[in-house]
Amino acid sequence: MQDDIWRRPGRRYYSTPVPRGRWVGRLLLLVGLWLLAWGARADVLVPLKVELSVYPDGRYGLVVRGDLLRLLAGPGWRGSARGREAARRLAALSDARLGDYLREHPRLLARRLALRLDGRRVQPAVRSAGWRDGPPEGEIRLGGTLAGQVQSIDFGYARSLGKVVFRYRRYDPERAAWSAWQWLDRRTAHAAPANGPAPAVTQVVGDYLWLGFTHIVPKGLDHILFIAGLFLLSTGWRTLITQISLFTLAHTLTLGLTTWGTLRLSPQVVEPLIALSIAWVGVEGLWRRRVGPWRWAVVFAFGLLHGMGFAGVLGELGLPRERFLLALLSFNGGVELGQLAVLLACALLVAWPLRRRPGWYRRGVVAPASLAIAVTGAVWAVQRVQLLS
Repeated sequence: MQDDIWRRPGRRYYSTPVPRGRWVGRLLLLVGLWLLAWGARADVLVPLKVELSVYPDGRYGLVVRGDLLRLLAGPGWRGSARGREAARRLAALSDARLGDYLREHPRLLARRLALRLDGRRVQPAVRSAGWRDGPPEGEIRLGGTLAGQVQSIDFGYARSLGKVVFRYRRYDPERAAWSAWQWLDRRTAHAAPANGPAPAVTQVVGDYLWLGFTHIVPKGLDHILFIAGLFLLSTGWRTLITQISLFTLAHTLTLGLTTWGTLRLSPQVVEPLIALSIAWVGVEGLWRRRVGPWRWAVVFAFGLLHGMGFAGVLGELGLPRERFLLALLSFNGGVELGQLAVLLACALLVAWPLRRRPGWYRRGVVAPASLAIAVTGAVWAVQRVQLLS
């Protein structure tokens, strides 16, 4: 087989034509990766928000806000004819008729959201329902009554819904004030009176460190793929640490500015661009063999985007007013620990055992993994445009 040889100053490149059968195999691999990525969940863009309010007379109210078509027709309704038909029927309902429909079909909510107060499963009645600026975004208000004060709360939801933000507040008659909104985690509720003492430093640090870490590992598959893409192209730890430091500086900057309200950019723009950043690092891993000066600017720009994504999570969950800066720094610290965990996992899985064979490492690890990352990022970008449009 004759080689094609071309020359550049100081270098010589050899390229062997690929047999036709190999191109067919690569095409099938690409199609398979595309289908696999399309079936994967492209991270939940806008979490479903559930807010519980408990009153001193035993009444409680539940408000569900978000993508009602995903909640009622099923998370994968776009992928089946039955799901698309169910979503079409729901979207055609008026606000008044939507509430009647939910009362006639109570199991639609019961199959996906579950609430236990004092260890007893409750089924709140639908008070009202309606669309906000048209489907799929809407709001459902429910309520009920219990005898006595609520001492414990357990909330569960179908895993297929992705991320669900559950917030809780209780009215304190002694202070005549509502408790601050708090997020529930590890099946426990934290509700301090709005006018009462600030939450303990250790509680804030522990809660938001854990929240930041779990937003990367295991919940942040998009961020995991981005860090893995940086790892694959890097030629050494110094280069890799420099990239991660720039990425950290950038996302810390936009995380702070966005959380403070100084900088705002719509999720319709941020989320598809984050997916495209994943595709970009995957493509670079395919056709680049070393990190060049352009990479520093690209990583910094992508870090700015990811910081806005992190700020979106904090915006949904909220930050304690009395410990705002501490909670923000703790969340960012948790994110950094999550990124370091991803880097360590990459090193343990591929770097040490395989870099002793650099040629095989490039063909057997970097190329296929970069291809998978690029395809996944491209598919997620399309999905996010569809979901947020």
